[in-house]
Amino acid sequence: MNAQITTIIVRFPVKLEKHEEFQFEFRKLLEKLRQEKTFVEARIHQDLDDSSIVVLYETYSESRESFLKRVPNEPWFQAFLERLPSLLKREREVFWNEQISTIS
Repeated sequence: MNAQITTIIVRFPVKLEKHEEFQFEFRKLLEKLRQEKTFVEARIHQDLDDSSIVVLYETYSESRESFLKRVPNEPWFQAFLERLPSLLKREREVFWNEQISTIS
């Protein structure tokens, strides 16, 4: 595979009473992420066993290292991270994945 494709899976355990506020902050974050030059796509899911968990799959055409050099330092990303503790039941879980093949 020539170009590196990285998919980040993030699980957000949202407090029930903060769901609307989380959705508002989450949409602002997604709008900024969509503007990243390496952005490929994002998919949002809800955990079937725990509906308070929002799962984000975001894919970029770059390495984890490249992504981490830019995005976490952005003021809009820092603002989102600062809001999270008041919106979540516990810390988010982040999983980094590198694409190794495609099946259609």
